Amino acid sequence: MYFEYLLKSIIKIYLYEHFFLNKNAPYKDSFSLTIAYIYNKIYTRNNCMYYVRKMMNTLKKLFGTCALFTICLFAPLVGSAQTPETLNVEKKVEETSQDESQAQMDTLLTLIKERLILMQDIAKWKWNNAMPIENATEEKALHAEVALIAQKLDLSPEIAANLMQAQFNSSKLIQIDAFETFARQDLDVVEGAPKSIEPLKMRASELTSMILTQAKNLLPKTSNGELKVAIKEKANEILTNSGISETATKEAILPLVSPSEKIITSSFNEIDK
Repeated sequence: MYFEYLLKSIIKIYLYEHFFLNKNAPYKDSFSLTIAYIYNKIYTRNNCMYYVRKMMNTLKKLFGTCALFTICLFAPLVGSAQTPETLNVEKKVEETSQDESQAQMDTLLTLIKERLILMQDIAKWKWNNAMPIENATEEKALHAEVALIAQKLDLSPEIAANLMQAQFNSSKLIQIDAFETFARQDLDVVEGAPKSIEPLKMRASELTSMILTQAKNLLPKTSNGELKVAIKEKANEILTNSGISETATKEAILPLVSPSEKIITSSFNEIDK
C-alpha cells in the first residue's frame, strides 16, 4: 500500500513538472509516454488501485524494481514541496473550463438570437405576399437538412432534431406575434419588408448549421445545474432584451435546460391577413 501511495504521488509531480511547468514539452521519450498513460488510467477511473498495481508491474518490467523503489522512496519529499502549486494548476484548469463553457454558451445563444430575429423579416415578407406561417413541405425539408448536418457533425440525430424543433417552434411564435401586430394595425403592406425571401432562407440555413456545430460542444455539459441556471439568465440578457418574447425565448432554450425533454412539433392557429 505504501508503494501504491508513493507511485500516485510521483506520477502527479512528474506530470506537473514535465507538462504543466513546460507546456511546450513534447513526449520525447518512452518514460514520458508511460507516465502520461498511467495518469490517464489512474485519474479517470474509479478503480484506481487496480490500475496502480497494474502499472507498477509495467514499470518494473521497463525500469527494474530498484529504479522504481528509488523513485518511490523520494516521492514524498518532492510531493510535499509541490502540492500547493499542483493545486493551483488544477484550479486554473477548472477556471479555464468554466470560461470555455461560458464562451460557448454566449456564442450559441447569440446564434439563436440572430436566427429568431431573422423570422421577423420573414414574417413581413409572408404577410405582404399573403403566405401562411406554416408550410408542411418546407418543414419537412428543414428536418431533412437538420438530419444531414447532424450526420456531417457526427451529432446524434435525435439531439439535433430536438434542438432545432425548439427553434422552429420559437420561430413560429415570433411570426404569429408579428402577424397579430400587422392585423391590429390593419396593414395591407408592411413597410421595409424584404423583396425576396430566398436570402433570408439561405441565412437561416447557415445559422442552423452554426447552431448545431456550437451545440455539439455545449450540450454534453448541460447536465451541470449551474450551467443550466447560467443559460436561463444569459438567455434573458441576449434574447429577451433584444425584443424576442419571453415565450419564444423559453421555447428556444428548452433543449438546453431540459435536454431529456422531447420537443414536439407545435401547431398554431393561423392569423389571416
